Amino acid sequence: MRTKALLLLTALAVLSVPATADEGQWTPDQLATLPKSTWDSLKKRGVTLDAKALWDGSGGGLLASVAEIGGCTASFISGSGLMVTNHHCAYQALQLASTKEKNLLRDGLVTRSRSEEPQVRGGAARALILTRLEDVTSRVKGPAFTGAKDDYARWEATERVKKELVAGCEKDGGKRCKVAVFDEGLKYVLMEQTELQDIRLVFAPPAALGEFGGETDNFRWPRHTADFSFLRAYAGPDGKPAPYSEKNVPYRPARFLNVSQDGVPDGGAVMIPGYPGRTRRYLTQAAITNMAEQFYPLRAEHYAALIAILEGAGKGDPNIALKVASTVNSLGNRVTNAKGQIEGLRRNRIVAKSRAEAEELAAFLAKGAHPPAWKNAVGEVDRLAKEDAAGQPRRFFLDEVEAFPGYLKSALTALRFADERAKADLDRDAGYQDRDLDRARLREKDATRSMAPAAWRKGLAYLVAKAQENAGERGIAALDEAFGRNAKAADIEEKLAAWDKVTALSDEATRLRNLDAKAEDLRAASDPYL
Repeated sequence: MRTKALLLLTALAVLSVPATADEGQWTPDQLATLPKSTWDSLKKRGVTLDAKALWDGSGGGLLASVAEIGGCTASFISGSGLMVTNHHCAYQALQLASTKEKNLLRDGLVTRSRSEEPQVRGGAARALILTRLEDVTSRVKGPAFTGAKDDYARWEATERVKKELVAGCEKDGGKRCKVAVFDEGLKYVLMEQTELQDIRLVFAPPAALGEFGGETDNFRWPRHTADFSFLRAYAGPDGKPAPYSEKNVPYRPARFLNVSQDGVPDGGAVMIPGYPGRTRRYLTQAAITNMAEQFYPLRAEHYAALIAILEGAGKGDPNIALKVASTVNSLGNRVTNAKGQIEGLRRNRIVAKSRAEAEELAAFLAKGAHPPAWKNAVGEVDRLAKEDAAGQPRRFFLDEVEAFPGYLKSALTALRFADERAKADLDRDAGYQDRDLDRARLREKDATRSMAPAAWRKGLAYLVAKAQENAGERGIAALDEAFGRNAKAADIEEKLAAWDKVTALSDEATRLRNLDAKAEDLRAASDPYL
């Protein structure tokens, strides 16, 4: 199953040693379809809630107490908008609220009144609360989809309908909508969420507690760390979502969770609502082999290299170390995750198991009264997966070049918005429509607080050199033209340093104007990054 941060509910039975678990994972709308035997089993373990008490289908139920913030999950724990989330989920917000003199990452934050609560910036600056789910599979797979001549035409038809659905969902304002994809396109679900735009920091432990154990303990159990932070959501005086203002009042959630001090008894049931992202459990054998042998090792190696570069740049300069801290923390999380995935795949012999399953499926399809196209389906899918894997290193480094913080990212974003603006809004690529401009502006403002040109160009030089190294015979025209074919990282960094001396992108107002500029004006500018 693949989702785009769609809310799911996981139920686990926590049992005494020897440790075993009976588990399941469901979307909110699936709860009502679970058989009576499942609910009977949960009831025996202490679950007194039924499906409707958890999610009534129209924004009510216990799941209304859960919010999505920047790809993380937060829970309302009071009637005055107080939320609790993981420490790392508030990490960027703490960094962006910090100064050289007042380092909230290092020292933590304790607010003693609501007037002391600083505004959240970064990914956690918006909180999204689920209000409606609608199965839109039949609309996505309408005439344009079924009549498409090839895969690309089907993709275009899918994207068009998804954007139309989102536009219709958001037309009345105060909502943020998206279409989540399940089972690689078997099912499409429209998610409507209330968007709270004023979030503030309330409490965070100091690094000695919030980061205790570091990446050594990350994704491990048990963990002995204060991995939590408190935030508060605010709304306008009328109780409706509103941008940050001193006149705003604490948001009153429809539901909130009561924090128990008793803990979980042996054999008790634990139900976890949240936004877990996606799972790759259902990949084919070739794709799983690629994950184990290339995808995760690639991430682990090169994210670790970037961490070393950024930490080296901040060594001896606390101001630079603070500005790169959130990026280093994010990269560290990815490295630990990748290494854990590799170890889990090895320990559980997933590649061998997937190979056996693929052979069993191929044998089943080879006999019996199946359509002829089915007989070679497994082999064809694996062939395509292997072709895709061959270009993976090139794509990985190009994606990282585009996403890496700094002036180049700002320039590419502005140019992409300008190019897309020449089209009608629904014809633009997702992420570059009018609905996305506000978030792009906020990111540019946040970038000012994390500006560390010397550190960013060292990291970018490394990524550009690796991208060229993995470009293959065709090369990468833009990078070859800018830095020379197969340039060394040191030479690329020297070129970037020269660009940094003359670029106007160090000025926030310039970057914000660029987001609204015409493509021809941007390309005519003398700025080397543009």
